[in-house]
Amino acid sequence: MTDTAADVDELNPIDKEALERAMRLIADDRTHGGQIADMLLDRPWRDVAKFAAYVCQTNRLALRPWQSPPCHANFVDGEWVARDLDAAGLAARLAAVGLSRFEPNLPAALIEAEKPPLPLSPRTRSKRSPR
Repeated sequence: MTDTAADVDELNPIDKEALERAMRLIADDRTHGGQIADMLLDRPWRDVAKFAAYVCQTNRLALRPWQSPPCHANFVDGEWVARDLDAAGLAARLAAVGLSRFEPNLPAALIEAEKPPLPLSPRTRSKRSPR
């Protein structure tokens, strides 16, 4: 079973790109690569991609069984909510820097996105400012 084009197009571009990357990452995984291929035979791409994001986030964040990844958080009534506050907080941080709650490359992508911009060097500043 596959999604219709409309089902996949409902995703915003940031979420869709993150889910596509999760699928590519998990396809090469020895443990889950075959499972993903089998799941795609009878499940919608969107559901399988969300599972791939879940696996990526759970592994990369070294979550314990009782912890939720940010991909399980939802935006409800103006705030991120999840089974545990850490997942909701992480989803809020991801959204604040323009990343998807499905981001498979955590925490690296978040650390990179939250870095403050480098200050302009004096040489660059002098070229930009009129004298």
